[in-house]
Amino acid sequence: GFLMIFKMNFFLIMFLTLSIFNYISKYIFNITPLRLAADNKNYVIFYYLLSNPRIKIIKGLFKDCKKLERIPIPRNITSIEYSAFINCASLKEVIIPKSVKKISDYAFSNCKSLEKIYIPSSVNLIGGCSFDGCSSLKKVFIPLSVTEIESGAFNKCTSLTEIIFERSLKESQSNHMFKFISKFKNAFSKPLIIGDGAFNLCSSLVEIKIPLSTNELGQYAFGDCSSLKEITIPSNIVHLYKGLFINCSSLKKVIILSSLKTLPNNL
Repeated sequence: GFLMIFKMNFFLIMFLTLSIFNYISKYIFNITPLRLAADNKNYVIFYYLLSNPRIKIIKGLFKDCKKLERIPIPRNITSIEYSAFINCASLKEVIIPKSVKKISDYAFSNCKSLEKIYIPSSVNLIGGCSFDGCSSLKKVFIPLSVTEIESGAFNKCTSLTEIIFERSLKESQSNHMFKFISKFKNAFSKPLIIGDGAFNLCSSLVEIKIPLSTNELGQYAFGDCSSLKEITIPSNIVHLYKGLFINCSSLKKVIILSSLKTLPNNL
């Protein structure tokens, strides 16, 4: 009897609390209950709301949320929308499920405490400035599924020391197995596009192995990467654009595997 009364009271309190959250957020602050729960560090309600199968990570949902430190994104989410977590100064870790296909522009921009980000093999697009200014981010693994890294995606990630492309790992294996048949190198994936300034101002980056299946490197893609020492341009690249290695003061060696059609003066 006591246990039943306790359970009834618990659910009644939860219902009333959620109702109050809904009313306050909708009619007073014009924000979602999920955001309000995050702002107040009410993790019981926060994780309860996250478990709702209809939840969406909408545009600007957690914008300027200073208290959010960690979030496991629900498995029903297919897209992290524009500016969803922009300026979340305390956000340290994000777990992205395999349901997500797109990380939109500015999704995690200026999350200065973000140290870990797992990008699953379902993601095919990393949007413009999506991780811009994530100055604590040290390591990024980019899965084979990603076909485009848009402009400024990792701009000003000043602590980033390691970028691992799954494509490069697969290509190394392919090259080892079929080194006498070059056509096998890129047979398993679509070409990769690295946009303008994608890794601009990644000042701690020492080396990067650009996948052989890359067919475009945008202007200023590695501009101001002042610690970068060596880089190889894949054979699919026939045009190099301005500022690609501008202010890369430690760069000692550039290997070009292609017959270039365009070579700007201010490379």
